[in-house]
Amino acid sequence: MVTTVRYTTVRTIGIASLSLLGALALPFVVHSIPHAGPVPLGAQLLPIFYVGLILVLRGHALPAFAVAALAPWVNQQVTGMPAGPMLETLTLELVAFTALLLLARRTLPDAARFLGPLAYLGAYAIARAFLAPDALSFAALGSTVSAAWPGLLVLFVIGALLGRTRRAPGTAA
Repeated sequence: MVTTVRYTTVRTIGIASLSLLGALALPFVVHSIPHAGPVPLGAQLLPIFYVGLILVLRGHALPAFAVAALAPWVNQQVTGMPAGPMLETLTLELVAFTALLLLARRTLPDAARFLGPLAYLGAYAIARAFLAPDALSFAALGSTVSAAWPGLLVLFVIGALLGRTRRAPGTAA
């Protein structure tokens, strides 16, 4: 008996696999750039968030969640980064980032492409609230913004360049 797999399943797995490779490659390339500042370049440019943003804005929710959940863990196995407790924090940030973007895409489809930076800041706050509630403050958020402003700008530019997003299922035209 021959069993066939639906095209959409194969396509979803393919998109998730290729996207996971991108989510591995971008941080690796960024961390390979010589940098002598006090804040790691990855924390400034936020490269691991780019693929998730692109997937959500292109309407690939399941691959976006797969990449958000797996990318930090696979990255740690391959490159040793993120180190220590940042692994759980970054995973929660990526999953929250994806969820917030999907919510924005569903409720504000025309504005969602510009909300990458806000989704990152919301994800940062959610992760801190769950994992380090004592460390969540406006000062900590301000410190994050001052360190990550180049990455927030890149998230904004990626969203702007992608143009109008595809409509999420169930939203009005």
